[in-house]
Amino acid sequence: MMGGAAFGVAMERWNQQRIAKQVVDLEHLVATGWQALVTEQALRVEQNRTVTGLKDQEFMTQLPGLVETAIRTIYANDPLANHEILSTEQTFPEWGNMRLDVLSRDPQGEVVVDDYKCKFGSFDTSWTDREFEKHFDGEQRLYYTQATGAMKFGIILVLIQPHTKYKPAKPHVIRRVSRVQAHEVKLWKNDLLLDCKQMEV
Repeated sequence: MMGGAAFGVAMERWNQQRIAKQVVDLEHLVATGWQALVTEQALRVEQNRTVTGLKDQEFMTQLPGLVETAIRTIYANDPLANHEILSTEQTFPEWGNMRLDVLSRDPQGEVVVDDYKCKFGSFDTSWTDREFEKHFDGEQRLYYTQATGAMKFGIILVLIQPHTKYKPAKPHVIRRVSRVQAHEVKLWKNDLLLDCKQMEV
């Protein structure tokens, strides 16, 4: 979805500054997100991927404000505040150029991979558990942890327009972490091996 890439660029900049022990300027992060959004929109126009529906046009009008809200919300509720940031947007060529959002060391000394998920549209908070389960059940969790040697995979969920029983709630951030177990890694690797053998047949 549009806006996610702009938010991601701002998060990359924020984490780069934290790695470099630089002073983080919130307004600069917001401006970074806006500029990335302008670039993204210009690319869509260049590729003739214009928005035509009235609902989509309305969303596009709201998008700069939504991106700003997302950045300000996570900055004020930083789930990695007590973590040491190790890398951001790191690419792994040996894993098909897989690119992770952020790698950090938690207060317990364990390395953890986190992935940002930003919900710009209306989101029913009763679906929160299912949203996390969807990501934790996917292969991304296993790919990311195996590539980095981490045993923890986290999802940082940023909700911009949450509601509970149709009552609007404040934008907020939820982070949950799943530990990868040795037995599921073994099963996953066996499945990958079988897939490779089938492709060779």
